[in-house]
Amino acid sequence: MTVPPIANRGNVSEGANTLQAQLALPCYTCFSLDARKIPIDTKRESDDWARREYNVAVGTPSRKLRMNSSQLLTSVSSGCIYCRLIGNAINSIRSGWENEESFIEVFLCLNLPVVVRWVNGRSVKLEAVWDESLGGSLDHEAKVRVPDSTGNFEEEVEFEIYRPELPQPNNDSILGPLVSHIGAASEIPSHSGDLECLRFVSYQATTCLQNHNCGSRMPRLPDRVIWVNPDHSGDIRLVEPKDVNAQYIALSYCWGPLQPDTFLTNAATFADRLAGIKASDLPPLFICIISYAQILRINYIWIDRLCIIQGDSKDWNTQAPKMGQYYGNATISITTASADTEMDDIIVERDEKWGSYNLQIGHDQIGSQTLRFRRRPYPLGTESRGGNYGRVSTRAWIWQERLLAARTVTFTPSALKFECRQHSVWEGYGQHVTSPSWSARLDDITPDGWWTLIDEFTRRDITKSSDRLPAIHSVMQRIASARGWVPIWGMWKDSLSESLAWQALTAMDGLEGHSCRMHPQYYAPSWSWASIDGPINSGQCMPLDGLQKNDPYLIKVSIQNVEPVTGVLTVYAFWNFALIRCRIERPYTKSAEPITTYRYHCTTVLGNNQSTPMPVWADVALRPVQRELSLLEDGTIERVPYGMKLPQQTWECKCLCILLGNIQGRANVLLLGESSRIPGAYERIGMAPAWPPSMFTKFPPRSFRIA
Repeated sequence: MTVPPIANRGNVSEGANTLQAQLALPCYTCFSLDARKIPIDTKRESDDWARREYNVAVGTPSRKLRMNSSQLLTSVSSGCIYCRLIGNAINSIRSGWENEESFIEVFLCLNLPVVVRWVNGRSVKLEAVWDESLGGSLDHEAKVRVPDSTGNFEEEVEFEIYRPELPQPNNDSILGPLVSHIGAASEIPSHSGDLECLRFVSYQATTCLQNHNCGSRMPRLPDRVIWVNPDHSGDIRLVEPKDVNAQYIALSYCWGPLQPDTFLTNAATFADRLAGIKASDLPPLFICIISYAQILRINYIWIDRLCIIQGDSKDWNTQAPKMGQYYGNATISITTASADTEMDDIIVERDEKWGSYNLQIGHDQIGSQTLRFRRRPYPLGTESRGGNYGRVSTRAWIWQERLLAARTVTFTPSALKFECRQHSVWEGYGQHVTSPSWSARLDDITPDGWWTLIDEFTRRDITKSSDRLPAIHSVMQRIASARGWVPIWGMWKDSLSESLAWQALTAMDGLEGHSCRMHPQYYAPSWSWASIDGPINSGQCMPLDGLQKNDPYLIKVSIQNVEPVTGVLTVYAFWNFALIRCRIERPYTKSAEPITTYRYHCTTVLGNNQSTPMPVWADVALRPVQRELSLLEDGTIERVPYGMKLPQQTWECKCLCILLGNIQGRANVLLLGESSRIPGAYERIGMAPAWPPSMFTKFPPRSFRIA
């Protein structure tokens, strides 16, 4: 059966008989898009997605439904007007979808817009699998997406259905009860320079300044700022204020590639910038920011490329530690998610695909009711991880800038977002629909919360590897001031024992089978995540919530000393040897190009007759080396240095392993090889979970130095 196409971008009518039938009979596919009508039982999922996504009251009904395309189409043919609303919305986005295999997830919460996620593809039910460690089985109702033959997932679209916030002329109060439980929303302007957009920014900033404790109303200006003469818009210059308090805007953006004509401040142009700046010389993004500042009647702007002398290491070393203050004190920080470089304009017409369209129910004889639908401005579930707004969401420096900012306005391709340390608000949702603040997590940070942030941070790109620690310096300083923790090499001295269990994120195909690689130079000791470049997973550093109460993580390693200058860590721990085997494979792809993969596992634990292969998570590519050791006789293992060729043959070699801690009868183990940098010390090469704790009973504990 085919859902009728939507005429006039989303207008569809239903007969009086269908409406009467809908009121009399419930739909067990969509439950009339009303979370209150969905029973809670063991066979149907109860999901509190709305409380994670929005600031909704405790107890507000919130549910998630799953259905496939055939279930939806069957319900439409049975006369369900709500399922027809979903089908017509999908039809306007993807014509012919009813002939494709797809599945739909519907997110419901009383008085919020209905969120629909349509995926072109299929999902499969997981078989119930008993897991001894969890003391139960996996959810047999869980579903997973299945990739296509190329390994990619099919198209996914999220949209929302809502009642217009402003009354519609054709809406009839008789039909109002049919949709009264669906939340209302306002329209998002089609141009980011629309007067309504300016009002949104001005209102949100003013409300925060007057009612929240997010930052000073009249902050101290940075050491250098761009000044725009309020009486003469062409008078722009770099100034160095001394102890001046005034409102200013800070810009957070992605730098474009450095070109000979890139507009910046360096030693050669510094004097010229102080004398004056021609607007015609500025890149489009900077012109947009100056225009916005003038409209908001703010006369000062901080832009790093203009206010820090580029190429001057002394000035960089002075200004970089102050960036936390600059973003934290700014009246507004503008993040340009709709611009990839400073050569892009952010005050532009928005793509038509972000427009809103009509969905109608009703009949000429009894009236009609108009709903609206639109693509969501951001993917559901991404805000708690810092959002997914394009290139700016991939940059490490911008991660810090957003966390530190008191108030941020983000220009995304679809809408504006305002965030302060109390809440976040998107265009089109009204004051009653606010979301938690991502940056507010610094106010009550926990060790587990810190590791969640680091997981996010290490997945972001940075141009210079040497900037990894500087790019989180100001964040750590703010946390240290608030919590009293002692920062050390991207970690905290107060929780160092459990923090050693981080691991490199499991590699996917490519990059020689490793997700991380070495830095070109030494930037941090090997026991710190900052010693490697790439994404990490800190799951082994955190407790397992509910299970933690019955089987707490027992730390078995103690920190005896940390040398802050050399980074050498002295630990007291149980230990043993392990024989690590690296199997190198070169399977051929369809294109006949060899892809080398590296698989590591422990084949034997010396002195324990353990021959079952056990998992090993290598930090980066490893290699065996011959070196005289005090404990290991036949060589050791080290991380392959930056730029060095990776091993091409399968190998095996001993390493030292120390016990970090036990949970659920399993041991977290740190793997070490002898250091080539500091005699008598060891360096981390990887981490291993789920090893038998009994392997550490042969030798008594002793001290080790880890560089």
